[in-house]
Amino acid sequence: MLYKFIKSILILPLIVNFNNLSIKKVASNESISIEGTYNIQDINEQIPITLNMVEGHPFAYVNIYIYVNNIVEVYKKEITAYISQSPFYISSFSGNEEEKDIKISVNYIEENVPASVCTFKIYAPRYATLTAPLNDTITFKDEHPVKIDFSMKGADFTTKSYYEGVTINGKKNITLDKSRFFDLNNYTITLNNTSLYSKQCEMKIYKKFDSSDLLYKNGYTTTDITLSRISSDSFIVSNEKKYYVDNNTGMIFEEQTSTCDDLSLPFFFPLSMVNDNNIEVEICFNDIGLHHNTYVFKTIVSLNNIDDLYDEKFGEVFDCKYIEVSPPLQGVTYE
Repeated sequence: MLYKFIKSILILPLIVNFNNLSIKKVASNESISIEGTYNIQDINEQIPITLNMVEGHPFAYVNIYIYVNNIVEVYKKEITAYISQSPFYISSFSGNEEEKDIKISVNYIEENVPASVCTFKIYAPRYATLTAPLNDTITFKDEHPVKIDFSMKGADFTTKSYYEGVTINGKKNITLDKSRFFDLNNYTITLNNTSLYSKQCEMKIYKKFDSSDLLYKNGYTTTDITLSRISSDSFIVSNEKKYYVDNNTGMIFEEQTSTCDDLSLPFFFPLSMVNDNNIEVEICFNDIGLHHNTYVFKTIVSLNNIDDLYDEKFGEVFDCKYIEVSPPLQGVTYE
């Protein structure tokens, strides 16, 4: 017991001395070394910026300033060891065209030690529709970063920006010869630093389907189609069997009617479009990633010799005569 008492007396002054000195003096006259990260936020959401001390006095006071468009939005006096405990928030974006110039300054309260400073520009989510010229493979890369890592010491700083992007593979020209079946498995999307918010996309066909329940608006017929995962970051458009053929007209329907055949089919072009050429089709991947962009792949479809498929009863099971269904892809797991 006596040993423990003597030991506690010896240690106590050391603890008191450390606590008294630790937040008063800077170990050297070198600027503090800081790393941090910015991550894009949606419109009307506060924007966090995280800071972390890499090198410096572990228990010294620093002044932290964050300027937005040359105006101080954040000021805090903090102990270095606690800088990383919570983010520093700046005001939100109010619109998709907005951008902000950011300047971050961190300095010891001692005036003789230069501040560490970093500057960069941030952008609001774009909510853009991006359409590329006709091509079988299209790669989009958004020019506005969704994440910025930065480091700074004194007047020297570095930044590393991360960008969202996608690659879409498809066919810019498709000719259907003696077949009305439109193979949606031709289209895949691969993600880069981004994610899907929905496993559905939209197909727009710039032609009216008369006497059909497919929605026609703004000069095109539209239908929703489903995406299936084929790898960790790639998806394929599914040939979903959700359409019906009318027994009397051969027209396509999404909702089965009393005159429709019971057999559900993948998407097909109605017989009324016999020998139509240059039908413009768009596969629209909507609301992708943190920028909420829509990426559009364009295809031109030509129909040849469709009149050879004519039958008085359009809804019969025609086997390959009516519809040619591609075999499942080998080695692919669908979700």
